[in-house]
Amino acid sequence: EYISMDAVGNQFKITAKNGETNARNYNKIFLIDVNAHIFLENSESILIAGDFANYDKSTIETFFKDNVKINYLNHKVESEKLYLSFEDKLAKINDNVVYKNEDTKMYADNIEIDFKTKNTKISMNNNEKVLIKSTY
Repeated sequence: EYISMDAVGNQFKITAKNGETNARNYNKIFLIDVNAHIFLENSESILIAGDFANYDKSTIETFFKDNVKINYLNHKVESEKLYLSFEDKLAKINDNVVYKNEDTKMYADNIEIDFKTKNTKISMNNNEKVLIKSTY
């Protein structure tokens, strides 16, 4: 279990069933069956799970892969990859992205979230259109 906190007061807690350090850099850890919890100051917490992750203890940079699931309030996102950087205040979600909430389901290739500005970019590869299904 690793817990990190940044200067603003955000907290990141990551746990895994198994972990393996890099022989050349002990800050880099390969994790198996990973769960992470992000506590953003003045916001609800975010839960992340994935089959694998590459985690850097010194930068808190984390690359989740395979069967990634993100839960935030009533928002759920599934994908194959999630790159998370607290240093850059950025999250990139890629590959078979499915977003769901109570009345919307969206399919995309990429979601990029800027934590600083709260801006979100949703896109497809090859100029395809994002598919959104809503029920009312």
